[in-house]
Amino acid sequence: MALITCPDCGQAISDKATACIHCGCPIAAQPPSPISEPATISRQFDGIVNKEYKGYGGNQVVVEGDAVHIKQLLMKEDCTFADITDIQWREPSGMRNGCLTITTKTGHMPYQIIFLKGQLADFSELRGLLEERMPSPAAGQFQAFDPAIARCPKCGSTSLSASNQGFSAGKAAAGVLLTGGIGLLAGGLGSKNVTVTCLNCGHKFKPGK
Repeated sequence: MALITCPDCGQAISDKATACIHCGCPIAAQPPSPISEPATISRQFDGIVNKEYKGYGGNQVVVEGDAVHIKQLLMKEDCTFADITDIQWREPSGMRNGCLTITTKTGHMPYQIIFLKGQLADFSELRGLLEERMPSPAAGQFQAFDPAIARCPKCGSTSLSASNQGFSAGKAAAGVLLTGGIGLLAGGLGSKNVTVTCLNCGHKFKPGK
């Protein structure tokens, strides 16, 4: 029950009363309070159901409904938006390509989808699509590109191999797979003797170059 004001005497009365208990003025029936509709969430990318996003070197992401098919070189994974746990984003700048890194619950390592400057519009759309459909709290929390992680200066990939012909362990191992930390390796071997090869684009370079 709610209280209303009598239009004749101004006293407070019940909204269920048919007449004022103070002055007897007839009270018109009050209309029911409107039921507020739940707020709708604006989803900009709901119209995207099936679409292929092709990156550099054959890397790609294909969206089919709730399914996401990821391919990076020989690595492939079929997952859903709910399986994606983290995304890192870097726009192309100067001679450096862009990179969309996708981490999933089931993947053994993050997928680094390299894209060119001309593909920025498509991959910005893919970023927004993933942001909308990723489960909370990850949604909307894209991580900034970390410059401290060793990356290929040509394509930006962190899939790197470092080798040193004069290093005894290197002879046995034919190179050291890295996810970063080339500086540590080079510091122990001598950076002039270390050659780093990008496993994504094949570019070879010296640490720190």
